[in-house]
Amino acid sequence: GFSFQNTMAGRIPWNKRFDDIVAFKETHGHFNIPTSGEYAALAKWAYKQRSKHKEMMEEGKESSLSLDLDQIRRLHSIGFSFQ
Repeated sequence: GFSFQNTMAGRIPWNKRFDDIVAFKETHGHFNIPTSGEYAALAKWAYKQRSKHKEMMEEGKESSLSLDLDQIRRLHSIGFSFQ
């Protein structure tokens, strides 16, 4: 099952969300995460990953809010689409 507990800062670490999206894919066979209900927070996270990746590709930007190369590699390795 999924555990969406908040950290002290109110944010869930990237690695935890990655584990959640891997579990979602294993259960449902896709990354079309519903934007409401039980998976809304995970859908928002997936959207943010796509947005960050798009910004990096279009503008060549990198900031503390950007995905790092390891995160991109890990998302690619599970078949996550940035489209």
